Amino acid sequence: MTMTEDAPSPSEIRRLLWRAGGWVVALFWLVQLVELSLTSFVEGTQRSLGLLAPRILIVVAGMILSVPVIEVAALGTGGAFGRRLLATVFTALAMCIALMAVDYMVYFIPFPAGRLAFDLTEFVYSGFGWSWFCLGLAGAVVALSYSVEIRDRERRLALLSVEARDARLAALRYQLNPHFLFNTLNSIAALIDGGEKEPAETMVVNLAEFLRATLELDPVIDIRLSREVELQALYLSIEETRFPARLRTHYAVDDAVAGALVPALITQPIVENAIRHAVARSSVPVTVTIAAIAMHGRLRLTIADDGRGKGDAMPGTGVGMANVRARLENRFGRAQSLDAVRDAAGFRVVLELPLRFAA
Repeated sequence: MTMTEDAPSPSEIRRLLWRAGGWVVALFWLVQLVELSLTSFVEGTQRSLGLLAPRILIVVAGMILSVPVIEVAALGTGGAFGRRLLATVFTALAMCIALMAVDYMVYFIPFPAGRLAFDLTEFVYSGFGWSWFCLGLAGAVVALSYSVEIRDRERRLALLSVEARDARLAALRYQLNPHFLFNTLNSIAALIDGGEKEPAETMVVNLAEFLRATLELDPVIDIRLSREVELQALYLSIEETRFPARLRTHYAVDDAVAGALVPALITQPIVENAIRHAVARSSVPVTVTIAAIAMHGRLRLTIADDGRGKGDAMPGTGVGMANVRARLENRFGRAQSLDAVRDAAGFRVVLELPLRFAA
């Protein structure tokens, strides 16, 4: 999503204003026609029906003369308020003068159904009425233009906020690749130094497959939980080559949440921490468990190990855990939680996320 693709251009803003302004103008003039007709009827004017045709002509002329008012307001979008207001007011006053001319031609120049005797005082008085009407219409159009601008500005700010969030998430995701590669390449180097050629080759093949699968992912998309677990299983297969006698894996993902959406590779740093701080430092087999269930309308995702060594990192510290926290906060705000606990049973990290499925 980009600003150039989704945000309205100036011409689109003008089109929105014209569409809304047209309805405002039509409503103004319809109310004017109904009000004058009802007033004439209530006052018992003998020729109220005869004056209907001239009134309709004035309404049509008024709608046409309102076009410059909308255009001036549209041209002023993005400019200073005072300049736009003055320009629209002067245009409205010019419209008023033109309306008075139309009024004179319709009512006081021979017109079959509505000929009236010319009265200068009454004509000037009606001119003041037209001026307030035109100024009211101009005010409505200016207010409408600002409303369209404000909605556009809010939309642009929302787009900028989304783009900034996506950029942060992308940066956090890309931060994982060198971190993961550093640890894995060190493991391959260690196997080569130890003369373990076949395990090293196996790890290189698995690493290539893992990188191909993960680098194809968009850094800010969500993927199904089943796919996330598959990727972690592939990663753990790499580490099983390094620790064949010490690493055990266990997966307990409820079928009901296998299709739930999670941020891509959100569990990768946590699983990696389990290898580095539990498996690598243990002399006995360690089981790494990935489990997931639905709880109270939320997805509860647990990554745990039963390594009992204290290691060198406290829960929630380090690049990996900080990365996960930052990604979750950027993605879900307060609608998520992350708890890391070390106890006699080992170390576990519990993520709670909104339970969402692909449409």
